[in-house]
Amino acid sequence: MCDEGISDNFLLNIFVRDKFSKMLQELEHYSENEQKEKIEEMNGLVEEMDEEMLDSVVTEELFDNMHKMIKEEKFSMENLVFLLKCIGCCNSMNGRGFLVFERSALNKWMIEMIIDENEKNTEEKNEKLLVDLCECYLVLLYDLPSEFYSIFFPCLLNVASNKDEDKKTQKEVEMALFALCCIGTFSVVPEELYLNKIKEIIEYHQEHRNLTRFAYQSALLFLKDRLNMEEDQWTVIAKEEHFVREVAREMSELMENVDWKKKEEKKTGTKMKDFTIVKRWCSELINFFLCSKVYNEEFVGLIACMTRLCRAAKENYEEITIFCCNDLVNMMRNRPILAIVHDMMEGGAFEFFLEEINRPMLDENSLRLCLMFFIEISSRMKEKEDDEKEEAKRKRLKRHFFERMEEEGFEDAVLSFYKRLDYINRVIMVTYP
Repeated sequence: MCDEGISDNFLLNIFVRDKFSKMLQELEHYSENEQKEKIEEMNGLVEEMDEEMLDSVVTEELFDNMHKMIKEEKFSMENLVFLLKCIGCCNSMNGRGFLVFERSALNKWMIEMIIDENEKNTEEKNEKLLVDLCECYLVLLYDLPSEFYSIFFPCLLNVASNKDEDKKTQKEVEMALFALCCIGTFSVVPEELYLNKIKEIIEYHQEHRNLTRFAYQSALLFLKDRLNMEEDQWTVIAKEEHFVREVAREMSELMENVDWKKKEEKKTGTKMKDFTIVKRWCSELINFFLCSKVYNEEFVGLIACMTRLCRAAKENYEEITIFCCNDLVNMMRNRPILAIVHDMMEGGAFEFFLEEINRPMLDENSLRLCLMFFIEISSRMKEKEDDEKEEAKRKRLKRHFFERMEEEGFEDAVLSFYKRLDYINRVIMVTYP
């Protein structure tokens, strides 16, 4: 029985934090090889932690203890990197860094090491150490001050440009690209530092398929995040790199590898990694749909893919379904009305949302998403076209939209749709603009 006000989770977090801290302190009593074995055990613990537990374990004190151990030579650099990368990667998959790392002595020491190593001449420089330190820094902090761009970008893009297909190289490339993805989405980076290199990496993979799926995803997301300011920049990935087509193809292939009827905790190995990549796609696409206006014939394939994923995931993976539905709603905005509504109908999104809104037991999240979709599609179809021919097409499409609803037996949905508009506008849209 817990004392009042103290939850079981709170006590569990304290227990795991103390256990992890003790395991770190005990490392100094082992040889370097024995340390690595113990760190593998610690990494296993980290990989099982949720965000709350990870935050309770990874403290400023923990980083300061690591710094003290490395300074006292009780901890090898290789083993420090091994542990830090696991901690950082698990946290960065959720799109966040550790503020406690920014305040720690380890952060200051790591930056000094990176600068010192970078300034050495070619003969003295330890390239692997420099790469490791850059990767650790990025996955732990999830951002990069602009004064370090000229060090980090060439260093990590050189690693990512290695075209060898052996497993060791692929793992190194994967880590370098993932670390680059941890640079803040809205950080403005000079194109000369990255654009040609990353396009070459992406285009070579599209021809030769030399990257792992996770590495390729990181390369595409890195480019997306760097080019999110200007419309002509979005065109680079939408047209030149076929971003939408590639995302749809990757997601479709990955979906086939995942058993959506089983809960996440029962997935292991490759299936778990495939699931993680799909989840990452769904969560990372939002700013592409919100910030850009680009649209082409490749979108209907992505709409169809996301609709299939919504159906597959809705029973056991509500989070993924919510991400996908939000993506589909956001896709409706800022894009040519005739094309996007037509593709939503052709891609099956229209039928999916109609089926959802007619479910007898509809939870609040599902209701909100359904109504947001119908409000968006309805408001877009009210936008009159200046060109007479285009306006005639819009009217035909609008009529077809409601005819399809009636033909498929959704008359009640038509009525309830209008009845709920006032509610969604007054209540839900205030929370979700």
